[in-house]
Amino acid sequence: RVAVGGRLYVFDMEQMTEQLVRTLARAQARAEFATWSTVLATHDHGTRAVDLEDGPEIRKELGRREVTLELARVLNVTENRIWSIVYNAATVRDRAPRTWQAFSGGSIDAARVGAIAMTIDKLTTSAAVEALDASVVAYASSHTLGELRGWLNRMRARLEPEAAETEAARVSGLPVTADHREDLRHLPIIAIDPRDARDFDDAIW
Repeated sequence: RVAVGGRLYVFDMEQMTEQLVRTLARAQARAEFATWSTVLATHDHGTRAVDLEDGPEIRKELGRREVTLELARVLNVTENRIWSIVYNAATVRDRAPRTWQAFSGGSIDAARVGAIAMTIDKLTTSAAVEALDASVVAYASSHTLGELRGWLNRMRARLEPEAAETEAARVSGLPVTADHREDLRHLPIIAIDPRDARDFDDAIW
């Protein structure tokens, strides 16, 4: 309660805090979109200019890399980070317009858009991508990044079950090591961390 000019005002601090957090999160997401869209546009413009120049392909390849390196220098990030932004941004912009629009409005942040882009990259049909784009924003905007990743895996398995099963079979055959740790994979272990845990390291068996 706050008294101002002889009047008593009652504020719900918990509600105000939640609203502030949502406002800040949306502002940060919009700022991330501005960075991604600017990086993508600058990279596209620079590489197109390089491709229009006369000269051998090796020189053009070096010129395209110079565009990426300059962006990395200006933003003080790694070259790989620029490539990641360019690839993910182009994937979502060109293949998932609803997701890209939600990103521009701040409904979802860069981390979630990156996870969505990785899933889109694994889908093999345009129909599957369109179905994902039609439903992912509502879930992504109301759940944690970890929950979104799980949802994306389940959605991919529903949209393209054969492809998901093929990848699961391939991965299951890869060797697993437990260097410097006791191997407990033979035990029926169940994680007991809460859904909002930052890591999953508590379990019972």
